[in-house]
Amino acid sequence: QGMERVQSNAGRVQFGFHSDNAFLPRRFRQNGILLYGLRNQDAATLVLTAGQIMEAAPAHLAASLAKPIFRHACPASFSFNGVPAVSAPCPILWRDELGLARVSAASSSIEPLTPEAAEALKSFRTLLMALEPARIVVRPGMALLFKDDRVLHGRDSFSGSRWLQRAYFTDS
Repeated sequence: QGMERVQSNAGRVQFGFHSDNAFLPRRFRQNGILLYGLRNQDAATLVLTAGQIMEAAPAHLAASLAKPIFRHACPASFSFNGVPAVSAPCPILWRDELGLARVSAASSSIEPLTPEAAEALKSFRTLLMALEPARIVVRPGMALLFKDDRVLHGRDSFSGSRWLQRAYFTDS
């Protein structure tokens, strides 16, 4: 109650595309997420793949997003004495050593560190809104599993009952 309009798992409004815990250093972050449906009538989880985003991004935008010129702030619930923790400078969209597209982005708390980053972030957000996400309704007894740096996920707004249990996993 009272959190319906918050951009978090407690809200009922549309939840923007994001990675969980993007503010944490890579060695402390989860590698993936499992969402298990306990109650859910019709609220879709929205998924955009890193490959889908990379393919749609103009070359100059992809080049800017691959630079460590962004920082992610932690969610308000993780702040210490009202001071949010922030990540070290990092990229948002890049290719790893195997050439796989990777993405990591907080939904609304990305801090651009340069004018180039500010322009790239604006273009990135516009690009995300133009792409067609997979819409997956995780019904009771169903699970959705994904690597957190291979997709961005979000959620439609909803009015009915919805409860998804989240679990994180690592590769080790």
